[in-house]
Amino acid sequence: DLLKKFRTKELIYFFAADERYPDILKVGRTYDMIMRLYNYSVGRIKEPELKYLAIVKNSKLIEDCVKEVLKESKLYLTKELYRVDINLLKKTIEKCYKNNVSKKEHEDLHEEIASLLGFCNYVKDKVHIKPYVIIKK
Repeated sequence: DLLKKFRTKELIYFFAADERYPDILKVGRTYDMIMRLYNYSVGRIKEPELKYLAIVKNSKLIEDCVKEVLKESKLYLTKELYRVDINLLKKTIEKCYKNNVSKKEHEDLHEEIASLLGFCNYVKDKVHIKPYVIIKK
């Protein structure tokens, strides 16, 4: 039951798309990260290295924002592969998150995830613990 609830959550991710070039990253969104990694690995690379995963609201808007900001770093016209510094990509995702997710949506997501994972009482009023969200309240 817990796994079914988790699979309804929107995820933003990036992973190393080529073992030989760690700065070439696949960026996207999904509801099922395990299946996404599996589908990517079939016929491409043995096992993609997941570098970043965040549970978000409005994943489509965030993904579109990231693509727009990084359009100069895109390697191919038809593929979502980018040659970009990992820290810059993380900052871009966070900025796009802040621009496309309201404070209310973020707070609702935080409570939903905290409750879902059983952390609600533990993280309440703690400054440095925010499970599985990418920005603070």
